[in-house]
Amino acid sequence: MASMDKEPVPVEGEKTDLYGTLDKLELYNCGKCSKTFRKQKQCEAHMREAHPSTTKSR
Repeated sequence: MASMDKEPVPVEGEKTDLYGTLDKLELYNCGKCSKTFRKQKQCEAHMREAHPSTTKSR
């Protein structure tokens, strides 16, 4: 029998480890609305596009 015929065996506690990792992700919050972003660059782009009058010009 080929090993591909076997179903994977679930690992005990696998889901709790995944959710624990998700809770530890650093999120970036928009200061003007309730949106959150996983990456700082995404948050900065949102601020420029959605709230252009409140961002500083360089």
